[in-house]
Amino acid sequence: MALNLNSAKEFFLKIEDIVNDTKMGYMDSVLYYCEQNKMEPESAATLITGKLN
Repeated sequence: MALNLNSAKEFFLKIEDIVNDTKMGYMDSVLYYCEQNKMEPESAATLITGKLN
């Protein structure tokens, strides 16, 4: 899967939505997203380009 800046930005926005909607932390939100989308956490890690806070 070729990743680009747009997909990283889209991923971050989806994680932000989960954080805001559920009040989960960022790490839990990433894992929740992976579980819901049948995505390996290792794949999600490649989309994280900076510090999640």
